[in-house]
Amino acid sequence: MGLPAVRQKPGLLRGAGHLLAAAWNPRPVDRPEPDPELTGHAFLTRAAEVLRYHMLMLEYSLSRGGGLRAWFKLNLLLGLVLAVPGILVVPAVTLVLSGLASWSALLLLTLRNLAFAMLWGILCLVIIVTFVFAAGQTRNRARRGRSGW
Repeated sequence: MGLPAVRQKPGLLRGAGHLLAAAWNPRPVDRPEPDPELTGHAFLTRAAEVLRYHMLMLEYSLSRGGGLRAWFKLNLLLGLVLAVPGILVVPAVTLVLSGLASWSALLLLTLRNLAFAMLWGILCLVIIVTFVFAAGQTRNRARRGRSGW
């Protein structure tokens, strides 16, 4: 009597691997055939048809098994999978980080101003205490001078 098998959910990378494996589905490419009514078309249509035929012949000669087309589709899928979150998420993250940077700069400026205010307060207090002490000393000397000391 063994333990029942626990089925685990596939991880993100494993799920992405299955998605990529499903996207990689090369199919054989048929040999392209020129349009039999090519001479009946207008100049621009004939030029487009000839260009299409040569591009399909190039694909056929490079990859008859369809690997080139599947590789292109896979790269397009990967580009979309990476670009869509980049387009949607990156601006929001940039906005949040720039807000945090400006708030931290404002906090630093506030702390610097508080430190300068405390230093100025201490300096003013030292100056006042010095003047009070000097005034007291002057008054004491003046009293001593009148009393004969």
